[in-house]
Amino acid sequence: QLCGLTLELTIDDYLSEAERIALKEFTEAYEATCPDAISPPSKLSPQFGMLEEHLDCEDGWRKLDQVTLYRFLCADRVSPNGKFQQEKSLDRLQRALRHRTVSKADAVLDWWMDRLEQQGQHVKGSGEPGKPSRMLRRLSSSSLYASSRIATGSFRIEEGDDDGDHDDDVLEDFEVVPHHQIRHPGFSAIDLEKYRRLRIREFSGRCHKGQPVMFERLGAFLGSGNHVHFSEEEWMQLYIWDLERHFTEMREAAKANKKPVHKYIFCGDGQGMVEAIMNRSIWKVIPLLKAYKAVEEYYPEIADTIILFNVPKIATFFYRIVRSFLDPVTAEKICLHSTSDYEEVFSKLMPLDAVPQEYGGTSKNSYPKMASS
Repeated sequence: QLCGLTLELTIDDYLSEAERIALKEFTEAYEATCPDAISPPSKLSPQFGMLEEHLDCEDGWRKLDQVTLYRFLCADRVSPNGKFQQEKSLDRLQRALRHRTVSKADAVLDWWMDRLEQQGQHVKGSGEPGKPSRMLRRLSSSSLYASSRIATGSFRIEEGDDDGDHDDDVLEDFEVVPHHQIRHPGFSAIDLEKYRRLRIREFSGRCHKGQPVMFERLGAFLGSGNHVHFSEEEWMQLYIWDLERHFTEMREAAKANKKPVHKYIFCGDGQGMVEAIMNRSIWKVIPLLKAYKAVEEYYPEIADTIILFNVPKIATFFYRIVRSFLDPVTAEKICLHSTSDYEEVFSKLMPLDAVPQEYGGTSKNSYPKMASS
């Protein structure tokens, strides 16, 4: 996760003596599972992302850094300061590595890193059918599609979309340059653009501890009906990309802070949840949330604090249902806040430049309105 970075501190600097001993035992237990076909672990070095063709076994075994091993060690801990369950954590880790191979998660990560380093072509409707204008934009992890209007079907932007483009609020049947037609494991670049308009989840800055901060229009998504635009399998593959990009954000934060950054803060806006409950659209998303849980099991301990704000009282009943789908360790990190007190919560955790402007902050990162059917 953080291998290859030159940091002033290491994960050991944050651990107690008992935790260091447990991590050492867990590392030894994991490396003892190294297949005979692979070089001894002592001769290997961890790498950030390994393509399937570079792995020497089908189960995805590779040398791991201490941060990754510690995350999995903590995933099944009885409580934040409780007993480790090393056998259970090792089983989760081995299943996660096999899942990376089956889902091509390493290829997804490699593809995404490549896109962050290159220039890609975005197209935007010119107002004349068949004559889209073209432009070059630098891709960034915070806003791949900031002014892009790429879609594969018909969409509309909700009222209040103030990203500066008002000439193409209807998204339909735009030509796409060949660059965006390139297939990538599990989905196309066009699928990704569509996903990022149907479910708004964007990194907005970093908290006081240097961790990345993500905001999501959670209530709006739950009530949008946007889940119908992809099959469950497609949603799952796109969600893998969504989870993988967290690691690139955390690496950048670690480089900037010269210390390990292996967690992020999530802030979910519950606005729109009442409507979602009343029109019953929220219940149609539950199967997808259950499916997400199966993938999240393989990405443990990356969330530090989870804030759900603008949460109406009626939504607390639904939350109790959703909580049952969550990993117990993750569920313990969730804090619910109403419409009146979240600004104070934000100020304790992050500077204003990490908060989107509509919530009283000054973040310059893109946080657009959500596209809907």
